[in-house]
Amino acid sequence: KTLYAILRLAVKIGEAGMENALIKCSSFIESWMLDVGLRDAATISDLEPDCLLLICSLAAGLPITLREGPAKGVGAASVSNWSEQDDCGIATLPEKAGIIPRSSCLNLALLRKLIIYS
Repeated sequence: KTLYAILRLAVKIGEAGMENALIKCSSFIESWMLDVGLRDAATISDLEPDCLLLICSLAAGLPITLREGPAKGVGAASVSNWSEQDDCGIATLPEKAGIIPRSSCLNLALLRKLIIYS
């Protein structure tokens, strides 16, 4: 729910045309995942399976997608839409709000946290 709220805020920022602010959203999301969601072994073991799958998918390079409607929430994008040449960012926001960029070290940082505490 927290990640969904952060991404909805990013959509509003992107729609307002503040693309530089999406970079700040990127830093916020990355810090939240690493420092809150993957803080230590106990925190990781308390993650819901869907959230852990989402973080593992993000670590593998897939972007996050927002689902709207009755099944609103977040999920990992499909592997079939992924390309090594495309910079998919952390998330491609709906309604042409933009892309939340991904730092070059996010994948390794997520994998390191998951491996160390598993």
